[in-house]
Amino acid sequence: MILRSTLLLLVASFVCGCATQVDAPIREVGRTEHFRLLRIGAPMHLSELSQRISGGSAQASAIAHANQLPADARLRKGDVIAQPLQPINTAYVSAKGVRQVQVLCYHRFARRRSHDPMVVAREDFAAQMRYLHDNGFQVVRLADFEAMRNRRLPMPERAVVLTFDDGYRSVADIAAPILAEFGYPATLFVYTQFIGGGHALSWQRLRELVATGLFDVQSHSASHTSLKPAVGEKPAAYAQRIRHEVIAAGSVLKRNLGTEPRYFAYPYGDVTQPVIDVLRQAGYGLGLTVSRGGSPLFGSPYVVRRTMIYGSDDLETFARRLQTFHVASIR
Repeated sequence: MILRSTLLLLVASFVCGCATQVDAPIREVGRTEHFRLLRIGAPMHLSELSQRISGGSAQASAIAHANQLPADARLRKGDVIAQPLQPINTAYVSAKGVRQVQVLCYHRFARRRSHDPMVVAREDFAAQMRYLHDNGFQVVRLADFEAMRNRRLPMPERAVVLTFDDGYRSVADIAAPILAEFGYPATLFVYTQFIGGGHALSWQRLRELVATGLFDVQSHSASHTSLKPAVGEKPAAYAQRIRHEVIAAGSVLKRNLGTEPRYFAYPYGDVTQPVIDVLRQAGYGLGLTVSRGGSPLFGSPYVVRRTMIYGSDDLETFARRLQTFHVASIR
């Protein structure tokens, strides 16, 4: 950890004599191997500074930590801030516990509450997104989570990733406008044989969602069958089947959307080592389960946890699902 006194020395050594520089919203006034010193040219919040220098909010908590500032600090014109160029604690482990990213999983939405546990009512989803906003959670892209794992981005204190499985039309009709209100990004995991069906999104609608800049579309297999071996299924047939579910589905996504999928959500959360081997060979960076809980940065990239959100979950239950820190148990 870099102490505040050390940062002050860095600021003093680099900023002296820079008063004649032309004012700008943000100006670099010094650099070391581990930090960049930024002079603030206009009042702004830490979150705005993070958006300006990195295009996202992931830098905000790292800057707050390095400068010993509150997460919602408002910076003044003339302030000099140290921006870490590398994560200071790459695993985000402390004596108190381990920081985690909470990946949430949704399926369908409706305008009213339903008896179907997989359907979340519009008012409940809106309340959940409002809860994230009002309680200091940072909704980040799945690609940001991968970048955090690879030490290319710092890890926010309360990071959440939103994912939607299967490809239901209600994601566009109900969830997307709420996400747009908050500016929250999300990942759609679709299985290709479903797209264009009665309750499913069309390829055109998927392209429109991607064009908003808030959504990316990733693979949920071709047919949504379990990727565990079936009873009596011979090894050769099993190997051929899982390659089809991964490789063929990826080809269909690329043909219709123009980009290679990089992330894969296992149908029913069922995963085996042969499936992981196929994903790795095909260049997938993450494989996601539906095992409840948060994910630290040092776990396997092919067994990332996701927590299902159900229509019966009230706001108190939703809040309990948000596990962005695992407290160390010392006995």
